Amino acid sequence: MWHNYIVEINAQLSAAIIGTVVALITGLFKWLGNRSTKALLEQLEEQKAIRNGIRSLLKVHLLKECNRILDQGYMTVPERNEITSVFESYKNLGGNGTGEQIYNECLRLPFKKHKD
Repeated sequence: MWHNYIVEINAQLSAAIIGTVVALITGLFKWLGNRSTKALLEQLEEQKAIRNGIRSLLKVHLLKECNRILDQGYMTVPERNEITSVFESYKNLGGNGTGEQIYNECLRLPFKKHKD
């Protein structure tokens, strides 16, 4: 009789302990997951801000160089290589048509081997 009672209590205690351990482990993983998700979202936002900043700097440089080249009325091969590199990076970062329009205007200029 006592043996059955002790076995029943032992089974109930084991079930309670196992349930508590599972709940604690599940809670721990959820907490860690939320921290990881929050950190990941913060990193993604920071990367987005950095990407936008770099795109803005590339646009400023592209517009400055293209306006200078348009004012001089021709383009050298090194100038073309530079603005093409800047434009491609700008475009790959999601640059819009403003940079593309002035870039294409430069491409229509005549070439010279050397600056005057």
